[in-house]
Amino acid sequence: MILIIGGTSEGEEIYERLKDKYELYLSVATESGKKLYASKDLIMGRMNKDGFKDFIKKIILT
Repeated sequence: MILIIGGTSEGEEIYERLKDKYELYLSVATESGKKLYASKDLIMGRMNKDGFKDFIKKIILT
């Protein structure tokens, strides 16, 4: 599993290159970033360090 954290354009490029090879989670900060992706593994919203730690714990434990 790979978590991609980045700006919308950078995240899109990395996502497109890896989507067929790996299980991905993509983090975008805004609604406009969300509209670019049809991924069910999309995280939308700004997160701080603790938010990412909680998210990672959640996906590891499920």
